[in-house]
Amino acid sequence: MIDKSKAMNDFQITEQIYDELLTDFVVQADERIKAFESAVKNNDRKEAADIAHSLKGVAGNLRLDDCYNIARSIEIALKGNERATLDSEIANLKKAVAEIRTVIKK
Repeated sequence: MIDKSKAMNDFQITEQIYDELLTDFVVQADERIKAFESAVKNNDRKEAADIAHSLKGVAGNLRLDDCYNIARSIEIALKGNERATLDSEIANLKKAVAEIRTVIKK
């Protein structure tokens, strides 16, 4: 769940500006998820960890708590080499990003 009002208040910005930030996040997240999946497929754990960490940071900055928590869980799963958790959390991340798309005003 996204609390747009809280985020807008925290940043002292309009909904239009926050929606622009969310739109940028969604585009970047889509690209990073693909890159992450490729890194995991190629067993490049360092690259996968860097991507997850970057997503976590941006999500945290934008107050996207669900995405932040999922990216954090992905980082932990990478450290523990927990493939089933990675697959599950990537699916959750995709759902969270899709949810963000639904709250962006056109």
